[in-house]
Amino acid sequence: MSRILFVYPNKEGYPIIPLGISVLAGILKYHGHAVDVFDITFMMPAHLDHKARETIGVVKKVDMEKYWGTGDKVNIEEEFRKKILSFRPDLIAFSIVENNYGCAKRMFKIAKETVKTPIIVGGIFPTVSPEFFIEDDNVDIICVGEGECALVELAKRIQEKRDFSGVPNLILKNNNKITRSDFIKYYNWEPLIFQDWDIFDQRHLLKPFIGKMWKTGFFEMSRGCPFNCSYCANHVYQKIFQCLGKYRREKPVESAIREIEYMKKKYALELVFFNDENFLVMS
Repeated sequence: MSRILFVYPNKEGYPIIPLGISVLAGILKYHGHAVDVFDITFMMPAHLDHKARETIGVVKKVDMEKYWGTGDKVNIEEEFRKKILSFRPDLIAFSIVENNYGCAKRMFKIAKETVKTPIIVGGIFPTVSPEFFIEDDNVDIICVGEGECALVELAKRIQEKRDFSGVPNLILKNNNKITRSDFIKYYNWEPLIFQDWDIFDQRHLLKPFIGKMWKTGFFEMSRGCPFNCSYCANHVYQKIFQCLGKYRREKPVESAIREIEYMKKKYALELVFFNDENFLVMS
């Protein structure tokens, strides 16, 4: 068994369980590994993203502080060190988009000052611009693209104390030597493994909608987008992964229904939100 600590450097403070981490956590647990998350969402003193949504009228105002609180008033750096030392991870994994990069970069350094555990980064930003992380001395591994197969194999290698070379979708840094592995075929949701929301603060499930708070679950029915908009990362993804064939894929509808039914019952969901890049091009 390997121990993987995910880090969610959500400095905007908008409560949402990130689909990427919850999917990966579920898959790693399915394969017998221990998983936890360090999530700064409710440590932030203000929910800046939500305030902006209210200001421009995207959502109706609701007493969010009654449900989300006003920040846990803790020292994030100290809490991060405590989490690392108590959980004792074999791998520290960051999920990164552009707006949390600055926060994540500071946390890389804190992690490396605390333990010598390898740090892996993944997500949209590392996939599109891996050079930012190749140049960062505190980052050891970059995952380019989907991480399901890569993380399971990496966790297995850690457990077996084997070398990481050849693990798909990874860029490895070792003594200033950079090695890049080949891409593995797209993840196809087989076997069907549900997201893991248990590792997150359950306040994440509460979402404002038409002036009320609802218990909300976020799900995917497809991945990718067929369009080529210049302002979006998808056209870059299409070029990076063109060797793997069709970029946009759909989850079997029966599988999506099974997951939603299970999660609705387990978490008493009142609202379902689809994370698809373009829901209206579903077959």
